[in-house]
Amino acid sequence: MYNEFRACSQRAQFSNNFRKTGLNLFHRKTAAPRLDAAVVALEMLPTLKSGYDPTALYIIPRVQTQTGEILHLDNAARHHTRLWLTGAPGLGKSSALQFIAAHAGHGAARYAFADDDLQKLSAPARHDGWILLDDATDAAHGAQLAALAQKFPTAKFCATAADAQYAPADFTVLELVPFHEREIVSFAEAWIPLPARGARDSKLNRAAQDFFVSVQANPGARELAATPLYLFMLMQVYDPAVARQAPTSNAPQVAVPVVGGGAATPFDVPQRNIVAALPARRAALFDAYVNAQLARASDPEFAARAVEGIALSAQRGQTMQDDHLPRGNDFLVKRANGRIEFRHALLQ
Repeated sequence: MYNEFRACSQRAQFSNNFRKTGLNLFHRKTAAPRLDAAVVALEMLPTLKSGYDPTALYIIPRVQTQTGEILHLDNAARHHTRLWLTGAPGLGKSSALQFIAAHAGHGAARYAFADDDLQKLSAPARHDGWILLDDATDAAHGAQLAALAQKFPTAKFCATAADAQYAPADFTVLELVPFHEREIVSFAEAWIPLPARGARDSKLNRAAQDFFVSVQANPGARELAATPLYLFMLMQVYDPAVARQAPTSNAPQVAVPVVGGGAATPFDVPQRNIVAALPARRAALFDAYVNAQLARASDPEFAARAVEGIALSAQRGQTMQDDHLPRGNDFLVKRANGRIEFRHALLQ
């Protein structure tokens, strides 16, 4: 899916391309361009909102060791050369691989275990960069990874999986950590940036705070927002005009965490915010997001039937063809290996 990134100029092009085409999920803000600045994109679902500002985003993936220690992924990648990343669907495993690729000082090559290109690595060759492998699902994948690590002892490896069941013995297992409040606020401020200079009446981003408070006001939405994929979808379906509450004296007052600082504390000054309705369950969230995307089609009912038919065919094990792409309403993507798949397995 992604070619090797062998020099900082290539990494810069990688970042620029994703700024044009998708969501920059993980970004380290910096006053001036630096080699370790990371801009990483989700394998994007269609975006329903415009105005996204990646310079406002400050999120670096966090992982937990098996001893309970919390680390940033860039630090973990500097200290370990054999990584096995685990996490539930939607928690950002693929984005974490892209994060490592953007940081790679000696290049990185990304593969899926099913890719034919992975067989090319069996040829005798020196490799001292990162080899990134997505979605290990069975014991054969663990054995394949162990064999590759033995064949290329100077290479660095990172594989993702739902759990640590098939991790080779010499790999460090790290579990991706859900978003905390400060990261959710940073995400909201990237998608709802402040007005242009001159139109700002405050340094506080009230509109982004309204989204955060809308999430916090609903226990179900609050739980969903801790998962990066679901937080993205919540933002796409968020409409402050729906079930909007006027800012009266009875409106909720919430202490909102500030990006760059700690989480909200009882000593923070509460702010009165406008609360909008958000889906509280995963099924309702997917329905709202998919329906919002299909509503943009010229014939939403026909588009819905087409996507449903493609999904049912895929569930029956049928291979998707090129003619499915234009009928997939941007929910399908053609991988580098030629396979056509849903952009995220959860959509299927």
